[in-house]
Amino acid sequence: MPQPITKHVLLCGYYGEHNLGDDALLQVALGQLPAGLIPTVTAYDERQVRELFGVSTVPRRSLSKVLKALKGVDALVLGGGSLLQDATSFRSLVYYGALISAAKLQGKQVLLWGQGLGPLRRRRSRLLVRALLPFATAISWRDEASASLAAKWGVAGLVAPDPVWALAPQQWRGNQGPLVVCFRPTHHLDARSWMPYLDALSSLAVQENREVIWLAFHGEQDRGLLAQLRGDGLLSPELERRSREVVPAHPREAMAVFASAG
Repeated sequence: MPQPITKHVLLCGYYGEHNLGDDALLQVALGQLPAGLIPTVTAYDERQVRELFGVSTVPRRSLSKVLKALKGVDALVLGGGSLLQDATSFRSLVYYGALISAAKLQGKQVLLWGQGLGPLRRRRSRLLVRALLPFATAISWRDEASASLAAKWGVAGLVAPDPVWALAPQQWRGNQGPLVVCFRPTHHLDARSWMPYLDALSSLAVQENREVIWLAFHGEQDRGLLAQLRGDGLLSPELERRSREVVPAHPREAMAVFASAG
């Protein structure tokens, strides 16, 4: 009996950056890979991604090492999120453009999976992406606006829900659970500006007699806001007593908190 052919794929995205949204996309992507495909994942925190998902990794911030890994695979998958954009930086767009171009030159398949397109604020960005899109073997867009922009440039693609909706749901445990706050520190709110939100949260927590869980969706950027507000003396005694911070390491941990939320 002939042995099945094993193929390798390079799964490229914003993985291992301690962002639960991107790690959830990775979880879905790995679960949807056809049997016989062996993935290598671009990751910032390689150790975390290897431990959480059991995959081989390559440092995503080293273009030279990612290009080297590309030579040993059969296909390139840009997995989830909005990677073809220049809001982060034009340099980021060039990074993904280099990968797509290298894969095309090497005769490999290029798949854009669950992608958003844009924002593309620079004219050179739009010209670059318009030139890159025809290199893709297949495309699925996560929203109509992205698909419409691509279609305007003569590139067709499927429109599908954001891939994170494919995560297996956890049973909601009812409305008597804690209040869960997904927050983000921001320079738009100084100490005084936080007060209306904190007062409302405190009133609700007391009225409903609930614990308040401050869930850091991004493990690095969001962590520590509760401690900062506490240190600034902005928490009422009741809110301070009821509050605790949770920093999930894996999407399923965050989903378990959400399943418990009232």
